[in-house]
Amino acid sequence: MSDGFTLEKFARHPFYQEVNRRLVALTDLHRGQCVVDLGAGTGAVTRLLVEQVACPEAEVIAVEPSESALEAARRNLENIQDAVVRFVQGSADKLSQFVKKPVDAIFFCNAIHLVPEKEQVLKEIQRTLRKDGTFSFNTSFYEGAEPPEAEQFYRKWMVKALRALKSRYGVMPDRTRVEARHRLTEAEYIQLLEE
Repeated sequence: MSDGFTLEKFARHPFYQEVNRRLVALTDLHRGQCVVDLGAGTGAVTRLLVEQVACPEAEVIAVEPSESALEAARRNLENIQDAVVRFVQGSADKLSQFVKKPVDAIFFCNAIHLVPEKEQVLKEIQRTLRKDGTFSFNTSFYEGAEPPEAEQFYRKWMVKALRALKSRYGVMPDRTRVEARHRLTEAEYIQLLEE
């Protein structure tokens, strides 16, 4: 993440907070557990996890590859006293290298779609979780996430966003990378992983 970009506004959006609050509530967390917030960003989900496991024995490990996002998380959570919060700069595909002890739960909220090597990440998650641990994740970035009747809305929204990028910042997407916007189906993801 560059210094000119921040996830703060997105992380504070009521929809984002509610979706993640519901995911955390659906997971059977208990006070005193050790949990990982993978792709912690600015700490919004980390805070939700602290609320669920809060007690002096609890530990929440916020793992984030972006140094600037992790710094924002430290600032946003500096007053947390209900649990130990550990901030780790690192990537999901190397999780077991910096989370050495087995954990009770791992959360990967709205970021799994950003990981190119999903199979490697799942292996790392399996290595890091206790045998009876829980892995919870969510994303809206997959083929079929939006109903077909919403396609026209999203096309118009994308055109508006592209115009704003051009007028405000003088940038346009690189035409050679348009394929990156194509969302893959589950079968296409599997095929990519098997290649």
